[in-house]
Amino acid sequence: MASKKVAYSYVRFSRPEQLNGDSLRRQKEASKKWCYQNGYYLDESLKLTDKGVSAFRGDNAVKGKLGAFVDAIETGRVKKGSVLIVESLDRLSRQAASEAFIQLMSILGKGITIITLNPEEKLTQKDMEDTTKILSVILIMTRAYEESSTKSKRIKDAWENKRKKLQQGVIISGRVPGWIEKEGDRFVLNPHADTVKRIVKMYLAGHGPTAIVRALNADNVPTIGRGKQRANFWRQSSIIKILKSPALIGEFQPHLGKSSQDQSKRQPAGDPIPDYYPAIIKEVDFYKIKKRFADKRTSIKGRVGNVDGRITNLFRGLIFDERDKSAMIIVNKGTNASGRQIVSSKATADKTIPYIAFPYEALEESLFRMVSTITTADILPQEATDYSEALEAAQLRLGKLEDKITMVQQQILNCDPEDAEPLVQLIPKLNQQKNEAKIQTEDLQAKLHNSMPTQEECQSVVELMQNDKENVNEHRRRFRNIFMDIVKRVDVLPVKSGHWRLAYVRILFDNDRKRTIAVICHRGKLVICQAHNGDFMDHENSTKEELDEFYYLIEHRFSQCKARSVKQTKINLENYYRRKTGSGIPITKKAKNKIRSDRKLYIANPESETEES
Repeated sequence: MASKKVAYSYVRFSRPEQLNGDSLRRQKEASKKWCYQNGYYLDESLKLTDKGVSAFRGDNAVKGKLGAFVDAIETGRVKKGSVLIVESLDRLSRQAASEAFIQLMSILGKGITIITLNPEEKLTQKDMEDTTKILSVILIMTRAYEESSTKSKRIKDAWENKRKKLQQGVIISGRVPGWIEKEGDRFVLNPHADTVKRIVKMYLAGHGPTAIVRALNADNVPTIGRGKQRANFWRQSSIIKILKSPALIGEFQPHLGKSSQDQSKRQPAGDPIPDYYPAIIKEVDFYKIKKRFADKRTSIKGRVGNVDGRITNLFRGLIFDERDKSAMIIVNKGTNASGRQIVSSKATADKTIPYIAFPYEALEESLFRMVSTITTADILPQEATDYSEALEAAQLRLGKLEDKITMVQQQILNCDPEDAEPLVQLIPKLNQQKNEAKIQTEDLQAKLHNSMPTQEECQSVVELMQNDKENVNEHRRRFRNIFMDIVKRVDVLPVKSGHWRLAYVRILFDNDRKRTIAVICHRGKLVICQAHNGDFMDHENSTKEELDEFYYLIEHRFSQCKARSVKQTKINLENYYRRKTGSGIPITKKAKNKIRSDRKLYIANPESETEES
């Protein structure tokens, strides 16, 4: 017995309220009737219904069920020769005729037959070889696009009218942030404003969204929302939404619907309206929040602090091993002598990489000392930059691109369908340029309003950590925030020799200045923290053999400084690094030959190395 022919019914309506009407029932019933009359089995397993999804912006083809149907064809879930039933062609697409026709031919080209019920018509790839049929299809698509385009233009005109009223200071009705209420012709803050201020204060103090949620729920703080939108408890998404809202500084950003280029976001309708709402925080704090969200170092997965709120690794996401360039992590040796150690994350899993752990407490203490001796030159940019002029130029470029996009869209509406394709292809490029200009504008705004910590702040936070033990957790969070504001990364080159440990630590500041220190420990205790002006770890163009020689030289010289007593070793090391301060360790041809001969001698007779300096 021959298998029954299979048909699929695609149903779409653009407005969610149509679900309560007759549109869904009418389209489904018509499909079932056609299958019954023509001997087809209606396969409803894919559930091809797009409820409240627009075909004018191409949403149904990008993330809707029509896109899922095309994917099912490519994976073989839907077989060639199957039929797709639609009420009319405008259910598939209401985009410009050039885009809609390409989409239609893509489905037909995969061996699918399309049946339209109003009027009833059959379309196959072979039918599209007929010029009359092509013109008939394009005419239907053009009419559908023009109808949707007219509706879209009316909506845009209505929004533009609202924008003009907004710019004139007229308050329009609509949804407002949960911490704001409308009183007559003005907006005022409600009691939730104190909760928002607390959230902002905690975030700027170094608490992440998870910690903020935990604190608010523990204190039974009421959530922010109205009616059914009000949640029973706080979630991370709520905190992030509040922290990213421009309403914090009083701005209102009108929006249009989503675009086919970015289905996840509504499209801003022009520039934000300043001073629309009452501001709840300073502008400088808002840009600090934006900078922190944009900084990838703050969004690393995993826990930064312990359950008691203490930050375990103050430099997490900033500190790297110089040998293999991997992030350094903390391992706990579990003994009083070893304690917490910091080591290359790669070395913990790859036995071919030298496993050289360094006492974390000693490294932390040495970086505290560095921060307490920081100078204004370390913090401030190397060149004074006037961001105002650059911001003005970026905003002007953004405005020109928006005007150009509007002009091209108007040309598409007014020209013949055959001439529209080059203009349609231009839109994505212009949108990309617009997005780039917007990112540049926001970056310059952040730089213009961002304030770096002062030299006094850097020094005082270290003193507070050392003296105010009751609030040490809060001071450590503040230290991490300051450190992340002024430092890009920390590179560490650890060396071991018996119970002694050496680490060359290079700090790269945000203004690209560098500072290097030599940190030396004995049995986990800090012995020496010596400044070193030479950038001795800068060997980007060196071969592996040259790097091995360089690392051996450091280890060999470090071992040569060791004496029978800790006191004498400390003296030897201090003298050695005092001589090396400012010069670094040169790797000349003569030095390389000396290293090779020393290494050969050491390998042949390890006991030949002298104990005394």
